[in-house]
Amino acid sequence: MGINNKLPNAYRYTPSTHNGLSLMDTRLEQCVSHIMEYILHAGRVTLTGESIAAELELCQLHCGLDSNLFDLNYNSYSYLIPDCEVKFLLRECVHYGIKLIGEYDRPTVQRTNDFFLMSKLLDSTFTQDEISKINRCRLYMKVLTVADITTGSGESIDTDSYNGHASSHRTSKYQWPRQLKPPASCWRL
Repeated sequence: MGINNKLPNAYRYTPSTHNGLSLMDTRLEQCVSHIMEYILHAGRVTLTGESIAAELELCQLHCGLDSNLFDLNYNSYSYLIPDCEVKFLLRECVHYGIKLIGEYDRPTVQRTNDFFLMSKLLDSTFTQDEISKINRCRLYMKVLTVADITTGSGESIDTDSYNGHASSHRTSKYQWPRQLKPPASCWRL
């Protein structure tokens, strides 16, 4: 384009009415194109729409929360989300101060007085590193809530869960990410 690469960004992206070149920031342009993809395909029966739904489900399972990812403080839980398009979009929206609003299928509690394990863990005094280790155990066992690790009566922890074994008698409607069995140090936490 013949633009000197030493020209400060302020002049590159400033509108021409203020003597700038009116170039669009490429990072912002990419963010806008991702938002447009989500607007056009989210919730629709298209290949991209199904891909978006699968990625949102994956992020939801990795976080272990029932909250809408668009409503959470990205900086507080981003370390739990795997690198993917949803994470990129959430990070860029935070960077540019864009608020996404939208509903999608999310996990729910299974019975009265049930709660999501990660919601309590994130409110605790554990460090991010410790929470990540505990989360790997949760992903290995494929559990979201307390009901997933307790007996049918809900009065005690299931023996398999207590010993760190994925339950063979429990089924899930989710496509869980593959997680190798974490080392003993993670289980001690």
